[in-house]
Amino acid sequence: MALYNNLIMPINGSQLWEKTNQTAIKPPAYTRQPRRPRKVRIKGAEERIDKTGKKWLGRQGMQMRCSICGSTGHNKTTHHWNLPQKEKPLSRGKGRPRKISNQDPAIAADEAKAAARVRRKNAYVRIKAATAAKKVALNASQPNVAETAGIGLRASKRQRT
Repeated sequence: MALYNNLIMPINGSQLWEKTNQTAIKPPAYTRQPRRPRKVRIKGAEERIDKTGKKWLGRQGMQMRCSICGSTGHNKTTHHWNLPQKEKPLSRGKGRPRKISNQDPAIAADEAKAAARVRRKNAYVRIKAATAAKKVALNASQPNVAETAGIGLRASKRQRT
């Protein structure tokens, strides 16, 4: 029966209160605040409820723990930031190693110039062939209207095609 110990006892209505000579207390005057009024009151931290109606607690005061190493202070995402830095092995240069020639420097320079000239020429030929192939592919996809209709051709050529 301890359930019924803390009851709020009823009181008389405002008609039975004793009358005084003091002025009635009025509520504060309404002042319109700038900005749009809120539709929902701001709830306290203990009143947080998500859309499904479940209560939930905030993360304030929680200790973060890493799921990889189990230590506190970081999580799985930032785990690698706390690892000691590995020493990177000395990397070899990319590409072919340079040839060390025992030739006279003047002869080696002439050979290098000739090799560069050949490389430039080969690159130019490759670019020219690629543009020609693009033009051929473009022309193949778009038929020439003048040839198909026979417009602008003499009668003898029209009969041959």
